Amino acid sequence: MKFLVWNLENFFLVPHLKSSYNQPLKPQKKVEQIVSVIEDLDPDVLFLSEVGGEDSLIKLEKMLKSNYQYFYTEGNSDRGIGIAFLVKQPGYKLKFYTHTDDILPAVSLEDRTNPRKFSRDAAELWLCDETGKPKLILWGVHLKSGQDRTGADPKGFRQRSAEVRGLVTLIKKRRSSYPEVTQWMVGDFNGNAAKENTSAEFEHLYAQLPDYCDLLERLDVPTNQRWTFAMAYEGNNSLPSQLDYFFIPNSTPTPDPEGSAVVQLWQRLGNNAGPAKTTSERETWPSDHLPILASWPKCPF
Repeated sequence: MKFLVWNLENFFLVPHLKSSYNQPLKPQKKVEQIVSVIEDLDPDVLFLSEVGGEDSLIKLEKMLKSNYQYFYTEGNSDRGIGIAFLVKQPGYKLKFYTHTDDILPAVSLEDRTNPRKFSRDAAELWLCDETGKPKLILWGVHLKSGQDRTGADPKGFRQRSAEVRGLVTLIKKRRSSYPEVTQWMVGDFNGNAAKENTSAEFEHLYAQLPDYCDLLERLDVPTNQRWTFAMAYEGNNSLPSQLDYFFIPNSTPTPDPEGSAVVQLWQRLGNNAGPAKTTSERETWPSDHLPILASWPKCPF
């Protein structure tokens, strides 16, 4: 089985009235590149973020040769970007849950009077047996970015901290009801959620779920090869970092190292090798994020 996680960066294929930025449509060449990568990798399950509305997701699904069942939630985004799952010819019954209206744990005094919700959503996909009992619960998230237009939450730290705590609470709640069911969490975490030099907001994750680790860490991928985002610059220097993660518990078998890792797009699209060094190079990429692929020769749950 193959799972793909990818932030598609403002993937608007049709106009979206909810977008507060009057976001232009994704250039056709970039759309074609994204479709080419997905078809080349041929994943069984995709988790996508920054999808510009359900209509854009429908158009993407129709462009793919394989038939996928899709699930979408826009949640609380004011940009019109949502998160989605695509599942190919499922051999499982599928259930999909969203947590748009969930109240997140308070991380500051003001949260008691102005409770927080997910800035986008937490999407929950169940792969179930014929009785409807889950075999895998797959959590997909796009946590709050470092942008803070209000100035009230520098680098989005408090919001992202609350979202991490909310996600952990949901996973532990499902674990209490289904202790034998495998749970994974994937997506754009918008910060350093790795065990090394962990950003403060993610320390709660490791404290409460110590049996989880990032797939790239499990595979012993060198730290300097784990970057999934390389479109930030300091002067003329690119600042590559890992923002995207695929968390699995110790009980999940290690994926196939030959078919799992950060997908190096330049090998497929002929782009520059390594992080984009200039804004013009950056524009040759179909997204400002690289995908993560996880592959197992047999069902891993």
